Amino acid sequence: MTTVGLLEVARRVATTGEPHHQRNVPATGDNLVGRIVDVSVLPIDDGAVAMTFVDVTDQRAAETRLRRQADTDQLTGLWNRSRLRAELNARLERGEPTIVALLDLNRFKMVNDSLGHTAGDMLLQAIADRLGHSLPTDWVVARLGGDEFAVLAPAERTDPHAVGRRLIDLVRQPAQLSNGVRMNPAASVGISVSPDDARSLGELLRFADTALYAAKRSGDDFRVCSASQRRRAQHQDRLFAGLDESFEHRQYEPYAQPIVDVLTRQIVGVELLARWAIPGIGVKLPAEFLPLLGMAGRTSELTDLMMEAGAELTHGGRFVSLNLAASDLYRTDLVGKVEGLLAATKSETCGDLWFELVESELLNAAAPNIDQLIDRGARIAVDDFGAAFSSMQRIVEHDISVLKLDRALVAPLTSNYRARRVVKAVLEAAHDLGATVVAEGIEDIEGCEILEELGCDMVQGFYVGRPAPVSIVEPMLNSPEPLGANFWPPLAEIQAWEVGVARTRP
Repeated sequence: MTTVGLLEVARRVATTGEPHHQRNVPATGDNLVGRIVDVSVLPIDDGAVAMTFVDVTDQRAAETRLRRQADTDQLTGLWNRSRLRAELNARLERGEPTIVALLDLNRFKMVNDSLGHTAGDMLLQAIADRLGHSLPTDWVVARLGGDEFAVLAPAERTDPHAVGRRLIDLVRQPAQLSNGVRMNPAASVGISVSPDDARSLGELLRFADTALYAAKRSGDDFRVCSASQRRRAQHQDRLFAGLDESFEHRQYEPYAQPIVDVLTRQIVGVELLARWAIPGIGVKLPAEFLPLLGMAGRTSELTDLMMEAGAELTHGGRFVSLNLAASDLYRTDLVGKVEGLLAATKSETCGDLWFELVESELLNAAAPNIDQLIDRGARIAVDDFGAAFSSMQRIVEHDISVLKLDRALVAPLTSNYRARRVVKAVLEAAHDLGATVVAEGIEDIEGCEILEELGCDMVQGFYVGRPAPVSIVEPMLNSPEPLGANFWPPLAEIQAWEVGVARTRP
């Protein structure tokens, strides 16, 4: 504001009596170049005015830095998640057709684990630099967190497939990391487009994420969201929205799958499995809802429900095997809960409780957590053995009670002699360590007979019996009488029960 302008403001304030305030006024004067002031002109008695000048240069600079920090990813200098969402929302409100691409680096965890987090950070910075400087100026790049990036591109001038190919080609260029390490990174990309796929920010990001997951699962470099993926994402959204009600109304139904002694062909125990029985909709398998529970941080609630049901089911004298998620091992209350369950089922009329861990989870888990469970008397079973690392290391380190052979290891037995030799070696090693062995995925009597010949202890699979609602099989499992596999309800009876759930009005 010039001196003349300031005098004019002073006259107006003196005449009208209305105060004047003006922010961020460039200061004038040889010693004030670049400074910013807030100016206030206030009326006082006899037509006079009072003027105040407050130097806010440093304050405004600090505010600018804070705004920049709030919008910027500190590691890469790119926009962060909140700034990207604001930009995408603004484009949607303006009706600008926009391509949304989510990019996720492949095997990034391996870089951190093998080369260290410094190398991982350098890789992220290298990818960010490429994306930030090699793409058209009207494209927006952001880091959403971890190894995930996002790109917005104008849909009117760009083809989504061209966006996917360009991003993949950029990432694939060799990257130079610390200590002379050179690597060839790779990525997966998922793409959605507005308004074709959706007109809301949440749905666009959700559909792009679904396409990204499809690309990773299929091994493709990138996927553009399809109609079937949109339907799947919308279905998942509906399920996610129903999680609160699922616990409130106890919609998780325990299913039991029989485990049979190879020699006697009698049911000696069951594995307890969760199903989500939604009235009016039907029964959902774990693959549909477990990832949602994980995202919502509610896996432990389902584990508690299944442990409660499993303890009740031991009263017939047969053992019950319960699945633990990897996240359960890090619960501070898990050991106490398991100890309480074991105490409640410690009688001559109750069977044992087994706690199953997938082999890969056992390898990654903190050893003390497993040992504490074992010290309390829990029997730990390694599930899906043979599907991952097939390592005996953790079985040597911990007092593992049960090995459950994965169907991938068992399926070739009827046609592959080498497979028989491998399974026989595993059986001998497990028995030498005092572990019981259960073969999963048994589909026919031939496989059962071969496992009996090899010395396997127990079998489980559709030949023995399919998972059935506990409400159907509980009476027989509570019976002290021996049970043959032929007692198990047939598929038609199980399906009829599930149809009844689907016909029930919510």
